[in-house]
Formats: sequence, C-alpha cells, structure tokens
Amino acid sequence: MPKQSADLKSTRLLKLLTLSAAVVALSGMVACSNAPTSQTGGGANSTPNSTPAVETSRNQNVEPSEEARRETLISLRRIANHSERIYGQARRESWGDAEANLDEIQEAFRQVELNANASDLNLSRLERDITRLQETIDAQERRSVMRAANQVVFAAAQLMPPLNPASPTEIILLGYYGRSLDLGGQDEERTKATVSELRKTWDELRPKVESKGATNKAQQFDQLIQQAEAAQERQDYARVGRELVRESKEMTEVFRSRPSN
Repeated sequence: MPKQSADLKSTRLLKLLTLSAAVVALSGMVACSNAPTSQTGGGANSTPNSTPAVETSRNQNVEPSEEARRETLISLRRIANHSERIYGQARRESWGDAEANLDEIQEAFRQVELNANASDLNLSRLERDITRLQETIDAQERRSVMRAANQVVFAAAQLMPPLNPASPTEIILLGYYGRSLDLGGQDEERTKATVSELRKTWDELRPKVESKGATNKAQQFDQLIQQAEAAQERQDYARVGRELVRESKEMTEVFRSRPSN
C-alpha cells in the first residue's frame, strides 16, 4: 500500500474517533440536564420532575400605585351603583333601562381589568356574576335579574376594602342584605343566616357611624336590625329589607358630610 494512501486512511480514522468522542460527551451532558433534580428538604416524599409552586398573584412584588387603587375603586363603585339600579328596574320590568345600566357595568369592568395588574385583585367571581346578570337580562327573568344584580353588588363590594375606600363598604353590604330579605325565596335557615350576617355587618359599622356623631342614625339602624331578628313572616322580612335599603343609601351621606370627632 502506498504511504500516502495509508496516511490518508489514518487521518480519516482519527477524525472519526474524535467526532465519536464528541457525540458521546454531548449525549452525557443532555442526559444530565434532563435528570430529576433533588428538592431541598424533600426526603422520601420528594417527587421527581415536580413543578415548583408558582406565585399566582398578578404582580408578585409590585406595590399597587395610588392612582391604580383610586381608578379601580371608582370603577367598582360604578358597578355596584348600576347594579342597584338594575335591581329596581327589573322590579318595574324596565328592560331598556336595565340594558343601558348593564352596558355601564361592562364598561366599568373593562376599566377594572385595565388596572387589574396594578391593583392585584381576583376578578373571577365578579366577572362570573356580571355574565350571569347579562344572561338573566337577555331572558327578561324579573326575579332572576333582581337576584343576579344583587350578587354583582356583593361581588364588587368584596373587592373594595383593600383599596382603602373613604366610605365603609359595610354600607353597601347593608343594602345587599336588605335586598336579599326583600327578595325572599330562601328557606328559614338561609334567611336566618342572612340576618346573622346583617347583624355582624352592622356591629362592624356602628362604631364608625358613631364616630361621625350620627347617633340618631345609629339608633335607627339598631331598631331595624332588631326588627329583622324578630321577624317571622315573609312580608315582615321584606318590609324590613326595603327599609334597610333606603336607610343604607342615606348612611352614605354621614361619611360625606360629617367630620370625625
């Protein structure tokens, strides 16, 4: 065999061996990277390839801005106010007005969504209740619309406390419980539970009302709560419920016009 041919074959063999070694090394690196990673402190209960827990908050370490809080609170109050209007419009079967207020609610909800990342709120319940409200209005189911509108009020109010509202959200909840008693349609146990939540909400709000010097208003509410607790018949609950709704609207003025002592 000529010397040149032998040298050529030796060179090719050397290149082939070098390439094979590189492939083996690369395969080992890939295998290591895909191997299960041990969990610190996992012990016998550790699960290979388990996915680390992920923070579900929209903004994990971002403090909501005051502007975002303010805009979100305004939009949530719009949602609650328009829902309260729909409650009365459904009672009168004023469907055109109800649809117009639903449009306002949906627009306000879009504004809440725009600020959702900054305000860090869970909007799933509110979104679901607004969808339900739209469905009942489309079907023009009078009592179903009233109930759905009241639920939107509740869902919006539940999102307000972290936003530091100037007017206590308990006022909105008093109206919500009043409408619940007005609507009826609940068994005795659930009605009693509603009255119990009504009492709890008022006990939380009463010191704030008294701090504004509105002792007469506080006494009026005391009497209404006692009447709700003493009620037995459907019409008694409904009467007290409607009165609670009226009085809760007036209660808002206490926190707008009276300085704290």
